[in-house]
Amino acid sequence: MLEIYLNFMAAQDEALLNPSDPARRDQLASVTTSEEYAVLEAALDDLVARSASYRIVEPATYHPFVEYGDAYGDGFRTVADCFTMASARVDSAGNAYPGETLERQSSGYIVEFVVQDGQWLASASYYDPSICLLG
Repeated sequence: MLEIYLNFMAAQDEALLNPSDPARRDQLASVTTSEEYAVLEAALDDLVARSASYRIVEPATYHPFVEYGDAYGDGFRTVADCFTMASARVDSAGNAYPGETLERQSSGYIVEFVVQDGQWLASASYYDPSICLLG
C-alpha cells in the first residue's frame, strides 16, 4: 500500500512540475479515480491559466503509514503522512503563492484509496495538519 501511495505522490509531483504535459496528466489519471482526477486537473489548469508553476527546492522526505480502524476496510485504505519538503506553487516572477513558502516544512497529508477494476486508485487527497501532531 505504501508503494502505491509513493507512486501516486510521484505522479502528482510530475504533473505539478509539468502541468501542460498530457503524458504527465495521463500518468496521474491512471492512478486516481475520475472524481479525484477532476479535482487535481482543476488545480493543474489553474497553474496553467495563471502562467504559474510548481517549484521544488528540496525533494520530499516521506513518512507514510496506513491508518486502521474506520480508515481500513475491504477495498478501502487511508494513508497518512507527515512529509517534509521545500516546495510551493509560484507565480511567473517566482514568488510563492500566498500562504505557501519555499522553506522546508512539514505537511500532514491524507490520501484515500479504493479498489476499482482490481487496481488501487487514489480517490481523495487533502492536507491535514493534525497528522504531524501524532505521537
